[in-house]
Amino acid sequence: MSIKNVGVALIALASSSVLALGVFAQGRGQVNVVSWGGVFQDAQRKAIFEPFAKSTGVRVVEGVGPQIERSRAEVASGKPGFDMTATNEAFFRIGLEQNLWMPIDYSKFDAETLKQLPASTRHKFGVASLIDTDVIAFNTKAFEGKSQPSGYKDFWNMGNFAGKRALPWCDVGTTALPEAALLADGVPVDKLYPLDIPRAVKKLKELAPSVIWWRDFAQVGQLIANGEASMGMAPNGRIQVLIDGGAPLKIDWNQTRYTYNIWYVLKGAPNAENAMRLIAYASRADVQAQMAKLSGYAPSNPAALPLLDEATARKMATYPDNAKHIFRKDEGWWKENRAKWVDACKAGLM
Repeated sequence: MSIKNVGVALIALASSSVLALGVFAQGRGQVNVVSWGGVFQDAQRKAIFEPFAKSTGVRVVEGVGPQIERSRAEVASGKPGFDMTATNEAFFRIGLEQNLWMPIDYSKFDAETLKQLPASTRHKFGVASLIDTDVIAFNTKAFEGKSQPSGYKDFWNMGNFAGKRALPWCDVGTTALPEAALLADGVPVDKLYPLDIPRAVKKLKELAPSVIWWRDFAQVGQLIANGEASMGMAPNGRIQVLIDGGAPLKIDWNQTRYTYNIWYVLKGAPNAENAMRLIAYASRADVQAQMAKLSGYAPSNPAALPLLDEATARKMATYPDNAKHIFRKDEGWWKENRAKWVDACKAGLM
């Protein structure tokens, strides 16, 4: 069977170890997207990539591993191996300072979507894709018939809340590891920034003997669900998907840090026009509502929230009962201090 006659194909690209998913159509080309893998990328595929490919004829080529270091190397090569990604806002800001991204072509957006998107989600070089939160998640069986943990003081309390803790290693993205340590040490939420790095490392060292360090976002939920850890820090969407699948997990929204994930296009991207079209499509309210249902992450387009049923809306970080417990990540601090934090964290814990 020839490629021309295949509706949906999987193509191995040895140079970047990626998968191509999409619908072939003459003259439409492709777009290369790198994401975070696991259930999150599965949700993106079903909610965004496959419907976009079907409606436009553009083949969506998927890869995994959107770290800022990789993007920097791709742009420096002059021939990026992928066109676009969505990451935490700190990575976006670092790349912006280093002139790595292309301006967003807002002419590809429909007027209704542009009107719906708040100014805070529309940057010259990027567009917010969703609201990302680092939450405390715990195994309900571990605390059955007992007090349930809430907040990071409980997270650090091994006496009342026994069991291993699953935490991200120092250099995994820009997770809320130092914020969690400082909150556990009694720092009020409104006094967190600028983060006291030595104090955070010292508090982490107290808990370190009871920690399982994870490096893969797809790993953490399973560590808690299978009982290797009684609780952990994880992106809320990774946990919600497992809960929806019947895993004995619960999310504690207390002291949850939130931020935006940002879509952006690499400078020199070979399929920049299709990348802009994909970002425009992914920003639509109906598409974001579907992504929220499948991923558990709150939409960055506020018009998507009313499209969700009540049960689904209650799982979102922006649902009123949850929103009152969350605080905004200081992206400016993270852009300037990520390397300093990573070095100090590794030195203190290794």
